Amino acid sequence: MRKWLKWIVLALMPIIMLAVVQGYYWYQVKSNLDELIASIRPFVKIEYADLSASLFNDVELQGIQARPVPFSDAITIERIVLQSSSWSNFLSLKTQVRSGVIKDALDLKLINIRYDLNADYAREQPMPEVEAEEEKASLEVLLCGDERSIGRQSLLRMGYDRLSGEMSLLIEPSANSQLVKLNLAAEFPLLFKADTSVWLGLSQGGTLRREGMAKTSIKLFGLTLSDLGYNQRWQAFCSQAENLSESTYLDAYRGEINEWLIAEGRSVDGSLLDAFVSAKTAQSIVAARLEPAERLEVGALAQSKGLDNVFSGSEFALQVNGKVLEISDDDWRDLQALFGSNVRKAAMAVVSKESVQVEEKPEEPRISEIVPGVVPIHAPVVQKTYQVTPFNELSEHVGRKIKLRTFFGNEINGVLVETSASSISVRHQVEQGRATFPVSKEKIASIEVYR
Repeated sequence: MRKWLKWIVLALMPIIMLAVVQGYYWYQVKSNLDELIASIRPFVKIEYADLSASLFNDVELQGIQARPVPFSDAITIERIVLQSSSWSNFLSLKTQVRSGVIKDALDLKLINIRYDLNADYAREQPMPEVEAEEEKASLEVLLCGDERSIGRQSLLRMGYDRLSGEMSLLIEPSANSQLVKLNLAAEFPLLFKADTSVWLGLSQGGTLRREGMAKTSIKLFGLTLSDLGYNQRWQAFCSQAENLSESTYLDAYRGEINEWLIAEGRSVDGSLLDAFVSAKTAQSIVAARLEPAERLEVGALAQSKGLDNVFSGSEFALQVNGKVLEISDDDWRDLQALFGSNVRKAAMAVVSKESVQVEEKPEEPRISEIVPGVVPIHAPVVQKTYQVTPFNELSEHVGRKIKLRTFFGNEINGVLVETSASSISVRHQVEQGRATFPVSKEKIASIEVYR
């Protein structure tokens, strides 16, 4: 009997040890998550009904309720699923999140989010401060009755009282922690679907904390926005407010935008205006992509009112409903005027205010009064133009826009991305997108650099 008991105990030992390890792992994961939840309690109170965490499997929270402080109503989430390339990643999750240094790939999925526009957190949430120049009506409501912007009340009248959907965030750091790939996706049926991809070159320390984001560089940015029903409801809502037929509303809307642009002193190219209106049609798909030719820091976007000082139109691609837009210099200036402030707001949301330096105009140099009563004449402001540049000086202008003419009479406009003793590489807009190709020195008749 003792012999059989001995063998039974030996057979059960691996199971007992596995149960102990599993219990310890579950406790450590729960402790990490609970401490993270406690750290954000001053802003939002999070409660969950159940947690499952087992070795070599996902971590899952169920029955989540998130109550923004100081409100009583909760945003509910059916499930939150955490996946990682390494099961040990969850044991140090608290430290990684607090430091902003993610060691292994991490995938976060929020399933069945329910957001009630009649809840107190949506009803009583204070409106953000609006700058004086932004108090005018947005482009979306130029032809929409008395509406100044599409807000909570507008969405309620469109029939969006309860929003439900899913969101996900994928973080993929490189082995040396100098590059991290982020993919943020969201889908809300009858509203929209969005997919954002960002490649970030991290500053020293490799942190994603707000304090270090100003020096973080953008290597690539991509956004795809698909309409799932919002455009049709927006069109019906605004056409009713203007007593217009839905079938003719977009034509009237296009004319209203054109008149507004003329009043603002701008004349947008017809193809760009058509693309903007096309993006407001039902089931539209808009895709944008940015590939900076030189280092582009997030802090630079937060500092600048416009985009011309940080990247050019040749580094930006835009596609609306499958049609690639060729963006001219004039189009780019118009896009800056229309959407530059939105880019700045997005950058300000991810960097700390202390890390953004305010751009100040340099003081005028003090000039000694040689002849009493003579007012000095200041030199005119230097404006950028295309200037003929010798081949051996091109290395100083990598990342700038160039105009190139070959001995065969071909003209190429693009961005200078690389130089060598015998050739250069130019990024050029083509019908299918953008392509980078080399041009030999002996084939070049002249080069002009925008400087």
